[in-house]
Amino acid sequence: MESIQIKICGLRRVEDALVAVRSGASAIGLNFWEKSPRCCTVQMARDITQVVPPHVRKVGVFVNASVEEILETCTRADLNWVQLHGDEPVEMARLLGAQTIRAFRLGDSHQARATEDSIHQWPQGMEVLLDAYVPGLPGGTGKLLDWGRAQPIARQRKVWLAGGLHPGNVAKAIQVVQPFGVDVASGVESSPGEKSPDAIRAFIAAAQSAVRS
Repeated sequence: MESIQIKICGLRRVEDALVAVRSGASAIGLNFWEKSPRCCTVQMARDITQVVPPHVRKVGVFVNASVEEILETCTRADLNWVQLHGDEPVEMARLLGAQTIRAFRLGDSHQARATEDSIHQWPQGMEVLLDAYVPGLPGGTGKLLDWGRAQPIARQRKVWLAGGLHPGNVAKAIQVVQPFGVDVASGVESSPGEKSPDAIRAFIAAAQSAVRS
């Protein structure tokens, strides 16, 4: 692999965002799902996006929000990418535009096959994020994703690999799956919703080392 995209998701503090971008993150994620411990307000998000360099993606994470709500939040918080993490229909991607990431959750063999069928319904050029399946939760659980199920999808699509990644396993995950990017939230936290600057640095360094090796 020549390069890897690295996204630090669920940021709520300006100082953590600065650690991420200064350490080499190529994207930051700001969560607007109100039931998440990582949920941030529009003002919190805007405070963060104002210090993020132009080359870093500013991704808003939404769960079953309306198109109008998403577009308004993106404008107010100065976001340039959208991540759909709920049960949104494929038509929503067309309404939102090209800069959309669609999240999918992979579980056991039966559920995973159904998810793979769903992935094929979305535009081929769209990036997808693969997370671990936990009933009733859209993501951010820390549960490890089955890399063997993710690997064939990553050969066909631009895949962001998520699901249980942390500084100790991200290099191995990259070597096995060879994704377009890696995404972490709980794996760099000291407590739910609170990022650890040291863990952010360690995660990014480990991901970068996997590409160089």
